[in-house]
Amino acid sequence: MLTRCGRDLHYRYASRAYAEMIGRTPDEIAGKPIIEIMGKEGFQTILPQVETVLKGQTVEYEAAVDFSGVRPLQLHVIYVPDRNEQGQVIGWIASILDITERKRAEENLRQSEERYRMLFEQMNEGFFLAEIICDK
Repeated sequence: MLTRCGRDLHYRYASRAYAEMIGRTPDEIAGKPIIEIMGKEGFQTILPQVETVLKGQTVEYEAAVDFSGVRPLQLHVIYVPDRNEQGQVIGWIASILDITERKRAEENLRQSEERYRMLFEQMNEGFFLAEIICDK
């Protein structure tokens, strides 16, 4: 998913995939202030990274981001400065990947591993696991 934003903190472009992720159309996003589309809480989450990219540095991060009217999303984001012909930073281009399901699966696996670890650590009797392999 891609977006292009200006130094004035307005969207210049939003891909269809990005728009669909937040329940909008690209036309509903383009030209609007980021804070209006994301909401105040979501905007505050990304603001430190936005300030960094506007200084001319590429930024890569993962964060839980709350979009106004949408469930919180776990995102992997890369911001690259957008420069004019004179090399001045005029905004940034964002590449965004929704990793919500991956993070949920990782957390479920971590909890499952924790349960089994606790089970074996608290076991008072021996445990034996065997696998029978038959050649046919």
